Amino acid sequence: MRLRLGVLLLIPTVLAACTDNSTNPALAARVYNMLGGLAPGQVLDLAGSEAQTVYLKGGQGRVYLYVPFFASAKGSDSVHVSISATGVQGGSSTALDLAPAPGPLFGASSPALRPRPDLSFHDRLRRSERELARRLRTGARPDLVPSPRSQVARGVPSIGDTIILNTNAESGCTDPHWVSARVADVSTHAIIAVDPNNPEPGFTDAQLHDIAAAFDTLVWKVDTNAFGTPSDIDGNQHVIIFYTRAVNELTPADTNFYVGGFFYGRDLFPRVSNASFEACPTSNQGEMFYMLAPDPSGVINGNRRSVGFVDSATIATTGHEFEHLINASRRLFVTKANNFEESWLDEGLAHIAEELLFYESSGLHPRQNITVAMIRGSQRTVDAFNLFSSGNFGRYESYLDAPSKESLLGVDAELETRGAIWAFLRYADDHEAGGSTDFFKQLVDTDLTGIANLRHVLSTEPLDLMQKWTVSVYTDDSPVPQLDSLYTQPSWDFRDIYTYLEGSFPLKVKQISEGAATTFVLKGGGAGFARITSDPEAPAIVTLTSDGSAPPPGLRVSVVRLR
Repeated sequence: MRLRLGVLLLIPTVLAACTDNSTNPALAARVYNMLGGLAPGQVLDLAGSEAQTVYLKGGQGRVYLYVPFFASAKGSDSVHVSISATGVQGGSSTALDLAPAPGPLFGASSPALRPRPDLSFHDRLRRSERELARRLRTGARPDLVPSPRSQVARGVPSIGDTIILNTNAESGCTDPHWVSARVADVSTHAIIAVDPNNPEPGFTDAQLHDIAAAFDTLVWKVDTNAFGTPSDIDGNQHVIIFYTRAVNELTPADTNFYVGGFFYGRDLFPRVSNASFEACPTSNQGEMFYMLAPDPSGVINGNRRSVGFVDSATIATTGHEFEHLINASRRLFVTKANNFEESWLDEGLAHIAEELLFYESSGLHPRQNITVAMIRGSQRTVDAFNLFSSGNFGRYESYLDAPSKESLLGVDAELETRGAIWAFLRYADDHEAGGSTDFFKQLVDTDLTGIANLRHVLSTEPLDLMQKWTVSVYTDDSPVPQLDSLYTQPSWDFRDIYTYLEGSFPLKVKQISEGAATTFVLKGGGAGFARITSDPEAPAIVTLTSDGSAPPPGLRVSVVRLR
């Protein structure tokens, strides 16, 4: 009785404050919630000191979602959060949802168990590119002007020719490793080159011809429509796809990861200094990717890479790396930026490129709320999901499994960050851009980076939209009634697909219980998920502190009544 009496004594004081015309809307919302209660599906957002104490009306069967969100634009920032409550029911603060269990795969074309991509190498590569940006000079740079068709033949080799390429991507602008690569195929947009030192047996020329055709008809079409055309500094209107053992050598022996391929911005720099660039003598001076070579016998570091394995990863990898190439080249030669995009946003756009390959290949479209039944509707959609979407779903699962570990703005673009920023960009395109691919192109054609880039393109403050997206991670396709559309993710029914693949939706949600603090360490752009079951007779009082003090202004809370 003492708790309920204390709460009742507070009501006249708070109501009196609310009669003033200068009432704080958040305070009024808390009073409304205390007296009338949130309706199912209603969301209450509070920030800073206003989020320190939240009153939730009690009642049988009332359950709330409680989501602290750290609205800092720097993923390197962090805040310690402690949540305590009275008037709540529930056990200890543990994960509520079932841990992922091995589930069925999408048909016979599903990839076999395979090592995961090595993100540490790509992070080193992107850091190296940021160092390269210091070689940019303030002088005018040439515009992106494709060579006239009549001149293209001058820069396009013939099948059987050799081209000299540097295979060393670990040393920046020093210590080149030159090889005479054989031109195995030339298509409308691709030049397939093969390192003569690759293990045997590798791809046949017929297989390489098919890869070039797929690049033309699928990757080039999808990526240029979404992000724009790349530069053409070597004057051949082609992209070199270079299969080299140097990529295989990046993966040590006895590891469960691999490097599938990469683009390196170094190759857009000249070997001789000019008014716009300082020299990078190891540059290949052209638009190109480096790709994993088949190695069926594990000649290189004992890592067996079958032709089928490499083939199944090739098109998704080129689609991903082509976004990086387009993004970097348009920054250098179109917007004349003196920087490269921040890793988390550039990687998010590259994972969007993979998703766009799925749509193009499957015949499905964004904002269809794609379900398991839709994916399993034909072999075409099954194959497209396995080739182009399974990676994104794996990365997003890493985020769902530990949402407070990393954030949307992760400095090193770890798996969790990549999964989250992909899902956020898809959400932002669905809600903000109406599905227009111009949304992604605007994020490429700019000299802004990171949050400033998103702020320039979005009509909503990015951190505000990220907070809403974070809530939607839980509420989308859940049985919460009367939910505002901003708390849905229109393109994918993630709950349905993960339940099929893993046995449950893997989002980790903690239970707030009485007598035990629930804690999170949140990075900038990061969030924690907790659930509150209120006492049938008394209101729940939930208190949020940060390092023992009132929450800082950037610490926000969203409360959703689930039922």
